[in-house]
Amino acid sequence: MSYKVEPDQIAAAVVGVERQIKHACLISIWRSAFQHRVLTSMTPRDKGLLRKSWRFTALADGAELRNTAPYSGELEAGGKPREVPPEEEIHLDEWAARNLTGRQRQRFAAVGEIIKEIETEGQSATRFVRTAMPYVVKALTYAINGQLKQEFNPRPEFQGPVERMG
Repeated sequence: MSYKVEPDQIAAAVVGVERQIKHACLISIWRSAFQHRVLTSMTPRDKGLLRKSWRFTALADGAELRNTAPYSGELEAGGKPREVPPEEEIHLDEWAARNLTGRQRQRFAAVGEIIKEIETEGQSATRFVRTAMPYVVKALTYAINGQLKQEFNPRPEFQGPVERMG
């Protein structure tokens, strides 16, 4: 015995499943983006401002993660050679005091080399967001799979006490 199923017979069912899948994906994206632990943990950290500057916005068709730290774009993508303003030199001196061991003269020389590099070659890119993306996608895939299991295998309703068989 055989039975032929025509595509138009299952079109309504596919639309229903498509809605469930889209719903599961959006919920997972929103939850994952809101938590954004993977991206935050892979963000470079000195004083923690860059990590604390991640912002989440739920959109109708997904989510947006953005970093509001003024230097986040240059740190990710790098920057063209430019003059280093005095206030940035102060930040570099503070960074060197926190992160470089040795005498003050050595730290001063290291900061001078960094300034020279920024002025002649530009800021080198760290690509921390690009590096984190495969891990973000993996975490998101895991979240979507969990949500799909919930959508398609809901917990059975409580039916009352189970009768024991004799």
